[in-house]
Amino acid sequence: MPAASPFQLFQRWAEALQVVWPYGEAAGVQEVVERLGERWSPAEKEAAVWKKCADAARVGIAGRSGKYPTDPTDPIDLSCS
Repeated sequence: MPAASPFQLFQRWAEALQVVWPYGEAAGVQEVVERLGERWSPAEKEAAVWKKCADAARVGIAGRSGKYPTDPTDPIDLSCS
């Protein structure tokens, strides 16, 4: 079986993230990484979570009281504007 492309992998991460961290729930990056279990490496999980944060910030649906998180323990709400 051929290796999955980066785009296929990100789609899998996005689906897993939606299950463990639905829009509207505030959670820190570190907490979400732990929720993802052992399926991927810690670095892959953290990268996927930060990418989801960056994508949400890009379209204006992420933040924390008017500032964007820079620490893995800061709770992030992906539904606030």
